[in-house]
Amino acid sequence: MRSPLPLSFAFCALALPAVAGEPMAAYGESYQGPKTLTVEVAPTAKGDHVLIKSHGVNHPWDGKVFLAEV
Repeated sequence: MRSPLPLSFAFCALALPAVAGEPMAAYGESYQGPKTLTVEVAPTAKGDHVLIKSHGVNHPWDGKVFLAEV
């Protein structure tokens, strides 16, 4: 399932060091996977980078924000 998701204040606060000074797009996307898996994708305003955050996985990456180049 794919739906627009407004960027949350907490998401932006966690991501700030990764994209310091780079403006973010107004909306991101949220994807529901099997069971409890959720992945949130937040693009920068330029669209050349995205922030990716996953929830609901039993892994050290759970809840962490990663910067990816598109």
